[in-house]
Amino acid sequence: MSRNKDRLGGHKPEHTETPTQFNPLNFVAPTEFVELPSKGKWYGENHPLKNKDTVEIRFMTAKDEDILTSQTLLKKGIAIDRLVENIIIDKTLDPKSLLVGDKNAILISLRASGFGNIYDAHVNCRECQKRNFVQFDLSKPEFVGGDIPEG
Repeated sequence: MSRNKDRLGGHKPEHTETPTQFNPLNFVAPTEFVELPSKGKWYGENHPLKNKDTVEIRFMTAKDEDILTSQTLLKKGIAIDRLVENIIIDKTLDPKSLLVGDKNAILISLRASGFGNIYDAHVNCRECQKRNFVQFDLSKPEFVGGDIPEG
């Protein structure tokens, strides 16, 4: 006779609530709105960004970082477009149809949210050729230009 015979029925807890478990398949990445330098002024009438000030993107994930480091995508020159396509919420937007300034604003926002607001760089002075260390705060973008003079 088995020693475990009496254990099969066992003690049942009075309260049987199923604990909530993390399911990575249900994970929703947070999003943010990126201000477009063009403010949507220069897109065609049927473009989804026509007269839009912002575009919604999701934060980068490990999958997006893999896109940035894919040697195949980098050699083909499509890594950036694939990344932008992946993180834009509105899937009707074609990254190739974005104005350069708007695409750059999206990439800068991705860089800031994915790796931090501070961007360290060494910049050579055009006048004296001295190499200077500069820190840029990507959370405070400064848009310069973008308007075509009237007349």
